[in-house]
Amino acid sequence: MDTVFGLSIIAVFVGTLVIGLKQLSNPKHDFSGNLEKEKESYEFFILKFINDIKSIFKNQ
Repeated sequence: MDTVFGLSIIAVFVGTLVIGLKQLSNPKHDFSGNLEKEKESYEFFILKFINDIKSIFKNQ
């Protein structure tokens, strides 16, 4: 049972990384050269990603 649980955590982690990298390489929003808005969007995404990772390990 621990193996299944561990593999599922790894799968979620890898999936989150893949989705995160896709988001960074192909962002949904086109800011048309507005660098400040683009920076804010990436900062929010990175902070949300870190919080998601922390929440995964808090549940154990």
